[in-house]
This record gives sequence, C-alpha cells and structure tokens, in this order.
Amino acid sequence: MPVLAGLALSCAMSAQAQTPALVYSNSLAAPGEPGNSFRIQYGGAMGTGSLAGNLVTLRITAPHGSTVSSVTDNLSQTYSLATSVDSGSGGWITALYYVAGTQAGVTQITVTYSASVADWHGAVMEYSGLATSSPLDDACSNHSTTISCSLTTTAANDLVVATMIGDSTSGLLWENTMTGVAPGGSFFLDAADTGVSDADEEYVQTSAGSITPSFTVTGNSESFNIVGVAFKAATAGTNPTGMYILHQQHLQVNTTATSETEYFVSSGNLLVAASDVGPETSTISIGSCTPTNTWKEQTQGTLYPQFFYLTSSTSFSTNLHCTVTTTQLGQHAIMVVYDVVGAASSPFNVLGAAFANNGTTITGNVIPTAWPGIMFASEGTGEGPTTGVGSGFLFDNTPYIGESDGGQLNNGDGWQHYFFNSTSEITYTWTQANSGSYMETGAITFSAAQQVTGAPPAAPTGLKAIVQTIAQ
Repeated sequence: MPVLAGLALSCAMSAQAQTPALVYSNSLAAPGEPGNSFRIQYGGAMGTGSLAGNLVTLRITAPHGSTVSSVTDNLSQTYSLATSVDSGSGGWITALYYVAGTQAGVTQITVTYSASVADWHGAVMEYSGLATSSPLDDACSNHSTTISCSLTTTAANDLVVATMIGDSTSGLLWENTMTGVAPGGSFFLDAADTGVSDADEEYVQTSAGSITPSFTVTGNSESFNIVGVAFKAATAGTNPTGMYILHQQHLQVNTTATSETEYFVSSGNLLVAASDVGPETSTISIGSCTPTNTWKEQTQGTLYPQFFYLTSSTSFSTNLHCTVTTTQLGQHAIMVVYDVVGAASSPFNVLGAAFANNGTTITGNVIPTAWPGIMFASEGTGEGPTTGVGSGFLFDNTPYIGESDGGQLNNGDGWQHYFFNSTSEITYTWTQANSGSYMETGAITFSAAQQVTGAPPAAPTGLKAIVQTIAQ
C-alpha cells in the first residue's frame, strides 16, 4: 500500500466511531401557546450542524389529534417514524423520528403540523457508531403511571434510547412539573426538565436480548408517555473533537414556586447557564447540588442577563441536579444550559460589554483575551420575539409561526453562541420582531484547553514547493 494512501485511511478511521456514543443533545422548552412550523436551530456539537454519517433522532410531543405534515431539514433528508404513543382524548402524542447516516451540515430541522398545535415539545439527539442504513432493531411505547416499555434487541451493542413526558391535565406542558427523575437500570440521562416533566435516557446493551427502558419520577403521579427505540451498532459516523458542546438544555425556571430542582445533565468539564432576565426583574440563584458543586456567577448589572458556570474542578454528572431559586414567583424565566467538552481548567475568559437599546437590530460586543474559545450571549426583550442572529453565529432559539413575547419556548428572548479563533473583537447581533422593543444583552467567553494569546500567526510567504516521489 502506498504510504500516503495508508496515512489517509488511518486518518479516516480515526474519525469514525467504534461504539455508539452521544455526539450532541439539545432538549427544548415548551411554548404554552398555539404554534406551527417549529424551526429547530441545530448548531450541533462543533457549531457546524450535524457530523457526517451519524444518526439523528427527533423526539416530539403534541396534543392528541395532531397530524404531522412534514419533518424536513435544510438538506432535504427524509426522517422515518420509529414509534409513537397516543394517550387519547385530552392527552398527548409522543413520537420519535430518525435519520440514519446523516449528511454533514444539518443546521435546521422544521416540524410542521396540518394545523397549529396548542402546545409542543421537542428534542434532538445525535449519535455516532450506528448503522447508516436500516438501523432500527426494535421499538416500544406505553402510556401509564408506570413509566416503562419493553423491547428485544437482536444484535450486540445496540444503542437503546427512550424519552418520556407527563400527560398534563391542564392542557399545558410547560407548567406540568415534577420534583425529580431517575433513569431506569443502567440507563443514564441525556436531558431532563422538571418544569415540563420530561426526560431522555440512553444505554448501550452489550448482549442481545430483552430490555425495559424506564424512568422513576417524584412529585408527579399522573400518567406518562414513553417511547423506546433500539438502534444497531456499526463502525460509522463522526465524533466531535477539540472544544465542543455535548448537552444543551432549555430549562423552565420558576413555573409554580420560588424554589425548584433543575437537572444540569453533564459529562464535560465546563457547564454554562445563561438566563434571559436580569436581577432587576428576578434574581436567579443556583444553590445546593448533588453531586456537591458551587456555581460562579457573572453579570454586568441589575438590568442584564445572568451567567453561571461550573469548571473542571467540580464533579460533573448526567444526574447533576441543583436547587434553583428566584425572587419573583411566576416570572417564568428560562435558562439555556451548555455542557462543554475541551475547556481549559480555568476557562473563564472575559465578560463582554452589556448593551441596552431599542430597535429591530441591536448589537453587542466582546473582546476575548485568548483563543480558541466559545462565546455565549443572552438577551431579555421587553416586547419580543427575537427572530435571528448574525451570520456565522448559532441561534439557540426555536422560532415558530404564532410565536409571541409570552411564548415560553423562547420566552420572547434570545440565546446564541459562537466558536472563535482569534482575539479580534466579536460583534454579535439580535434581530427583533418589534422595533420598539427594549433589550438588555450581555456576553461571556471561555477558553479551550489549548490556549493561544495574542493574534493568530501570519500566513508564511516566499515558500517553494518541492515534489518528492515516495517509494511504493
């Protein structure tokens, strides 16, 4: 084999996954208002959308009687229905769709119904190490106060995933709360939101046979929808490298009480939580945690969003949960939480300048002191919704037809992030639906494990190319 060909093959194999693994998880909030054409903005682990050859799952819940017209993405891929469950009149339909062997660069997934739905919930998870064609091994579903369903795998190392959500009797998912949740058996959480009574779990089953995905919930005794799916393993797909996001969650904070338990599912070495309201409106605090952790807070002042973070010296866990308090009952704040892999051991870089202004387009800026790294920005809007961000930046909202400032999926406000590779000033923008809307925005940056100070090196000049024959 030629030396160069062998090197190329080695590089290609190193990029491929050998066993099923989570690449990226993004669990959304719920809108609490009629909407349609939910446009999930999908930054993926590395900010480039989906990675080549992976399997993407879409989990969605909508009211009984809803009919999905289409599930599409920006690359026009076909999403297959794995399984669904319908809890009946007055209840909810929960379904899991998937696309195997995805193309690289899926950046938006749009879910459209035949008519607007009164409430909705969505989550997207991406996995490597799975078959790129005919990956479905088995599936199950159930609707019961016992949150479980059973399936049987036919191959070793199947990835078994499950999602559950409470069947709210109020007609709203976003105020349907639980106090705690635990995955069943050897499963572990990919996401959990006590404000929606929703959770997702996964497990790699090493030997074929029967398996029962399940959850145990406290603080909510109603019935739940659960769907479970087993996907066949294969040497396929792409894992992220460098600094990337593994879990991203939109948590509903303070739906019914001034204090509640929130889950910060994490496996990386940096956790960042960004709020949408400033301390002047409602001061958010993250208190006692299991495992024990102490969050650090950064904010520009009473008007501006709060940022919290945990660093690598703390104990991360897919079961990490903490007490979150607010000073104003019923504020219905949202925190977007990012679980980052590949951050520096002391990752905090700089807090960006804060801005407050009116208008349809509002800008902010931040100047990092080292690179590479990642920027997170958040904003609170007097009269939203926020409709977009600047080119190259990752919009972490889910716009939809019918969205108002009061919609709880995005709370009328906005979140974005950006991977940077220099110490140049970062100018980020927000686009608003209403020109008279007053906004407060701020940003924060964190450094990757491999830090560089100063500007990137200049490109070399005056180089000469020499062609050399390599022996076969």
